[in-house]
Amino acid sequence: LCNILKIGASAAPQLIKLLGAPEHVTEQQQQQQQQQELRLQEMYSASKLDSFAIDLMNVAPSLTAVLITAGSFGSAARVRFSTQNHERDCTTSRCTTEFGAFMNSMPVDSCIDTTGAGDAWFGAFLAWCLTHGNGHAPSTPTDLNSALHCASKCAALSCTSSGGLPPDGAPIDAIRSEFFRL
Repeated sequence: LCNILKIGASAAPQLIKLLGAPEHVTEQQQQQQQQQELRLQEMYSASKLDSFAIDLMNVAPSLTAVLITAGSFGSAARVRFSTQNHERDCTTSRCTTEFGAFMNSMPVDSCIDTTGAGDAWFGAFLAWCLTHGNGHAPSTPTDLNSALHCASKCAALSCTSSGGLPPDGAPIDAIRSEFFRL
């Protein structure tokens, strides 16, 4: 059984987009908005998200995975697991392997509603783990990137319809054939 922590980053960027900018924006307000956007980009950078995941795993050693969604800024994951000793430089009978990855968000031609995008992301990540990892977190960096790619595609797809409902037809079939060859 895995102990997984999934964290959704602040909804501030989506709220700003939904609420829109005031019709008459002063130059000072424009500068403040640009500074806010730069702060958000820095806060949700790949290195900051990975550092946050590492800190969480250090505080809670029983965690085997930390998954972080940051909306349009992307997503990150860090996994840790024990493996049998097959390496000379490991002095104990079990070794710990830990690695992380970052995935930019997928572009969306027409974003209608972001409701449920994080849920779609997490559901797709877990579905990937069930079909490719026998219910376990990805065990290689390549697999972790594949799981993040799958999750990000599903989250982006969920934004193309309203109310968190999946769109019908070809887009879902394409994701199934790419990631879930059943």
